[in-house]
Amino acid sequence: MTATNPQLAQAYTGLLERPNGDLTEFASRLGLDETAARALLDRLAALSLVEERERELVALSPLLAMQQLLYRERSLLEQRQEFLRDSYQTLTQLMSSYVDARFVGAGPRHFEEITDLASVRRRIEELAVGAKWELLSFTPASREPRAARAAARVLDRGLLDRGVTMRTIYPDSVVDDRGAYDYARQLAAGGGSVRLCPDLPTRLLVVDQLVAVVPHDPADGSRGCVVVSHPGTVAALVSLFTAYWRAGRPLATVRDERTCTPLERSVLRALLAGAKDDAVARQMGVSVRTIRRCVADLMTRLGASSRFELGAGATRRGWI
Repeated sequence: MTATNPQLAQAYTGLLERPNGDLTEFASRLGLDETAARALLDRLAALSLVEERERELVALSPLLAMQQLLYRERSLLEQRQEFLRDSYQTLTQLMSSYVDARFVGAGPRHFEEITDLASVRRRIEELAVGAKWELLSFTPASREPRAARAAARVLDRGLLDRGVTMRTIYPDSVVDDRGAYDYARQLAAGGGSVRLCPDLPTRLLVVDQLVAVVPHDPADGSRGCVVVSHPGTVAALVSLFTAYWRAGRPLATVRDERTCTPLERSVLRALLAGAKDDAVARQMGVSVRTIRRCVADLMTRLGASSRFELGAGATRRGWI
């Protein structure tokens, strides 16, 4: 039987009112058999509310009990925290040594192909966890499963908490993928540096400027990856990343391009109805130049080469 709080309170009050009884008297007073009464006493003893002295039950002060309980729990918490700190430091050192031995100190073998996608994901996680100071990446927008993105979020948070610098470049098209865009914003909010470029040449990961990962075939990510530790090749990939980084725009300066302003929505609706620019301008109470500038901006954001494509893209996004 599991003791409830009212039962414990009743048992403790009874001991206060009639101290120095034994187990038999205690059980009789509560109308319990000795097994159930012993269970109650064990719970009270665990809370430091009762002691059994020479077969007599003695109720203790709840203030003393609370003090003893807090002291005991604080001691256990401190031991747990120390264990977690030691475990984290040990595992981090072991993982770092593992990555160094496997990928950096691999002698003349500076290139390693991995074709199995599960092995690719595992290797990338190993490299990322082993990062000491910097992680650079080209991250083309991809519709990854929610679980995979959640796991990556935990990994990224751990890296940022350790003080690892994370610089990530996404293509502008990331705004079309709600999951990827929200993830990029969370990464930036968590301390990562995120920029956008019109397009990216390939997927890329560089760890501490010592090891890089690139796809075996940039056009087909399912064919696996190549892990590179050749100093000259890694340096070239770092230079490539730096060039794109300098040309990119910070995510913080990008408004949420999945939405449009009321004016833009009205312009789109008018154009969809077949209205000309001057008619839309009169209807909106603005200049024709403002309407044309608005249309040009919308076409750029949607990557449309014609007003027909603009209308189709705006419809897909639910703007009209």
